Amino acid sequence: SSGGDTVSFHGQSSANNLVLLNGLRLPKAAGGDTVDISFIPASAIERAEVLKDGASALYGSEALAGVVNIITKRDYDGANAFIRY
Repeated sequence: SSGGDTVSFHGQSSANNLVLLNGLRLPKAAGGDTVDISFIPASAIERAEVLKDGASALYGSEALAGVVNIITKRDYDGANAFIRY
């Protein structure tokens, strides 16, 4: 891929990890074999469920090293601002 943030477990390639967003598979980055998670704002994440063992029997060959399920906030009411200097 051309950069971005990826998930990697046990020193294996990030291509061996399955990344889910609210239980749905995220697509691979254009021209690459990894998932770029940099588009998800940190303020939108409620929690991340991590399965560090190989789960290829349940999720397929993409989950050889592990699975990450990013759960976003629901029914958010209000505003959130972040300033960095």
